[in-house]
Amino acid sequence: MRVVCRVRIAGLCDRSQRVFPSGCKLRQRPVPDVFHLDYLSCALTVLSTVLVARKMWAGLVVAGINSILICLIGLKTSQFGLIPANLFCIVVYLTSLRSWLRPQTR
Repeated sequence: MRVVCRVRIAGLCDRSQRVFPSGCKLRQRPVPDVFHLDYLSCALTVLSTVLVARKMWAGLVVAGINSILICLIGLKTSQFGLIPANLFCIVVYLTSLRSWLRPQTR
């Protein structure tokens, strides 16, 4: 019986295998031709920072969308620690957005 060792990279398909002297196979997976979610998250982070710096409430909406995207990245890559932190951020964004849009009485 042969032992199969796998390098698991989320979302990549098997195309080739390399057999080591111990009989262990390392599956090498090519880089997919799709847009990486981490690049999108980076762009959304920069955009939300610029919008909030300009005192625009839309920056909080973009930051919330980015947090949802980071949760998806965490699920896809099995980095489950990202999920509770970003859910907390979403709650903070919603609270801030509600107070930001509330009519101010002076």
